[in-house]
Amino acid sequence: MNRLNRFVIYSTLLILVLLSSCNSLSPVAELPVIVHQAADLTITLKPLDRDTLTDRHMSNRRRWQNPYIDFPGQIPRRRVIVFEADFETVESTVNFNLFEQNLSIESASGRAQTSLFMFRIWEVYLDDVGRNIMRQTLNATVLPKDFTVSPGNPVSGYLVFADSYPVEGGRGMLTMSATTPGGDRGTFEISVDFLGPDGAVSTVGDNTGVFAEEGEETSE
Repeated sequence: MNRLNRFVIYSTLLILVLLSSCNSLSPVAELPVIVHQAADLTITLKPLDRDTLTDRHMSNRRRWQNPYIDFPGQIPRRRVIVFEADFETVESTVNFNLFEQNLSIESASGRAQTSLFMFRIWEVYLDDVGRNIMRQTLNATVLPKDFTVSPGNPVSGYLVFADSYPVEGGRGMLTMSATTPGGDRGTFEISVDFLGPDGAVSTVGDNTGVFAEEGEETSE
């Protein structure tokens, strides 16, 4: 290997290290609890801020162990946004797939992610201990890729987005889709104004398809 090639390799590694040292701030913090009701389906979403996520899953000061804060990668830059989600129905059976749940903020848009995806974007930065901690945390908290909600069988977990969202926040839209065993499909939208890393307010909802019969949303 000649001197020029070594220089290029070392320079590339140095740039990656420097970029990785710049943690990604996320435009999420204290939002009101969002309760969205469509027909007999009720979805409760509580956006989790950095302090809550740190209290629940530790900090990343000494070792990368909390997958929901301070993502170090910059190529591409990802800002992790987490909703604690609860789904329940009174009479209907409703099916969800994470890849059909989308969050957009201004021009940036991304679908909800699985625990496996979150682990894969993190694993390059982790040692063996960190991998074990993060795998356990993700598997215990993130919603499964496919899940079904039915009477008496509610589903709870983290609805997680990790994309190049603007750190300053902006106008956001959470678009959620679901199906029934009979093949009916419905979509509803929840508008959220992100104000930056320290908070967000304002929610407005709309429903279409199977959920368009009746829709109501409140904030607490």
